[in-house]
Formats: sequence, structure tokens, C-alpha cells
Amino acid sequence: MRSRTRTAHRVAIAAVTLLLWTTLAGCQATGVEEPVAEQAEPEAKAASRSPDVEPRQYLTDAIALLENGQPDEAREALETYLQDEPDSERARGLLQQIVQPIDTYFPAEHFEVELASGQSLSTLARTYLDDALQFFALARYNGIENPSRVKEGAKIRIPATQHALAVRAALPAAGEPAKPLSRADQLLALSEQHLANENLQSAYDTLTEAVAADPKHSAARESLASVKQQLIESYYHAATTAFQRQELEATVANCDRVLALDPEHANAKLYKAQAQDLQEKLAALSEQ
Repeated sequence: MRSRTRTAHRVAIAAVTLLLWTTLAGCQATGVEEPVAEQAEPEAKAASRSPDVEPRQYLTDAIALLENGQPDEAREALETYLQDEPDSERARGLLQQIVQPIDTYFPAEHFEVELASGQSLSTLARTYLDDALQFFALARYNGIENPSRVKEGAKIRIPATQHALAVRAALPAAGEPAKPLSRADQLLALSEQHLANENLQSAYDTLTEAVAADPKHSAARESLASVKQQLIESYYHAATTAFQRQELEATVANCDRVLALDPEHANAKLYKAQAQDLQEKLAALSEQ
């Protein structure tokens, strides 16, 4: 008898789940966008992704591999990540740094700077190239195999891009004290480090503080808007993935994170309501 009861319980759960998926599929008929994560065919052939590893981990691993001078392994991780996130500009930018001939990536004209205490190729890339993640291209430009092993005092060639030349012109002349960074500028620099480590939530929190410190700081405001959108997309993707796996608590938690950033996000509201409805039905079944 107990075996029959458990079997009936599992059948009932499956029926409830199927009913709710059918409800979601009917959203298109009512004019509501179907909240199902887009499935895109990868453009690059890569190793199969482990189902136990979150896609973003491959991007984080790729950055660490590039920092340690392992471009082949980083390329494989990036191509695997792009299977799930084919529109990721960050991943495609990193991949381009690996595969594009460096003489076409940067102009031949350059100027030299000396790596100071506390600096790295990432900080130089952030300062002169406006993107900390271009550290690997900068390493290739300088014939450096392992970016993490560059020592203080090293002479680094900076490609003479328009941005780099403008930054150099704005720097104080030799012997002049450097202008201290504002609190907002310090926080903006810190947010770049968080982004380089793919920590969107920390970057968002830091940029929120930067804008609070200087509401007119245009760079901080623009970065905050961009990171906010990326964070919404990240949490929404996590919510849809959790729902597909019937991980209802994780679905609700990630929907709440989306709605904290965008209270009018219609699909997050829908997924949350459906997950909570399914939770209630499963709870009722378990009491029978």
C-alpha cells in the first residue's frame, strides 16, 4: 500500500508540473512574452559543458587562465561559455585578444611607461585602454607570456590609441604631484576590478556607492546602468534555469533579485507566481 501511495504521489507531482508548463506555454496566446530562456546555436565548436558547472564559471576561469599565460585553455573555456551566452561581448572580446594578430589589434606606434608599485597590466589597461580586461592583448603587445609575473619597474609599451594619448596628456608632468582621486573615481576603479573578476553584484554595489558620492559623475552613472542591466539578465537567467530544473526555491529567490532591481519585470513576476503556485500544490500533495 505504501508503495502505491508513493507512486501515486509522484504521478500527481508530474501532472501538476506539466499543467504549469502548459500554462506558461499559453502565455503567447494572451500577449505575454513567453519567459523561456533563449536557446542559441553556438558559433564556435567547443568542449561539452558540464551540467554541474554554471556557465559564468567558464568565463571566470578563462580570465584566470589568461592572467597565468594559458591562452589555449582560456580559449576552450571561452568557447564553452559562448555555447550558453553567444551574445557575450566580454567573452568575445577576450577571445579576440587570443586569436587576432596583435599587429592588427593595436597600432604599431606606442609610448613607454614604467610599471609602478601596486600596478599590473590590468591597471595599465584600465588607465590607458579604458578596459582592464585588455590586459592580455597588452601582454602580447609587449611579448609577455605570463601577465601575472610582470615585475615593478618593467618598461611597458602602451599602444598609441586616441584614448591612451589623451590619458598621457592629462597626466601630471614628471616631478609634479599626482592629483588625488575623488571618492567616486576610487570606487569606479574598484568596480572595474570586480568586473574583471566577473563579480557583478559587488560591482553594482560599488558603483551605487560611487554615484551616491558624486551624482554628477557621468562615467560612474553610465557604468552603473550597464552593470544593473547585466545583473538583471544574470539573475533572470538563473531563475529560468532553476525553474526548468524544478528548483522552486532558487527560482523565487532569483526572481526576487530581479524584481529588486526592476520591479516591473513582467517575466520575473510570472515565473515567481508560477513557482509559488507549484510550491503550494506540491505542499498540498505531500500532506495527502
